[in-house]
Amino acid sequence: MGRSDPIPACARRLGHDLRALRLARNVTQAALAAHAGVSVHSLKNLERGIATLRTLVLVLGALQRDDWLALAGVALPVGLADSSRRIVTPRQRAAGAHVAGGHAAR
Repeated sequence: MGRSDPIPACARRLGHDLRALRLARNVTQAALAAHAGVSVHSLKNLERGIATLRTLVLVLGALQRDDWLALAGVALPVGLADSSRRIVTPRQRAAGAHVAGGHAAR
């Protein structure tokens, strides 16, 4: 398979779109991975376009985006798209002091 193979490009686009959706919902990779029941490593691979179908289905279920699979004529198993599993974990950021003029800003 050469560079013109459309599958890797499609997988990278899907991974990019999933990452954008995760970030738009302000969810960390760790929180989404835990919620979906996959490893952070698997989620990172998915966002790079290198993942298993199992990881994709579990992550789409956790993000409540079963409509993405429905476009392909596939339905999520019962329970994976349950609204009670909605992720509401806020994103965590380091709260370091900003330096202005050599002194920490307060």
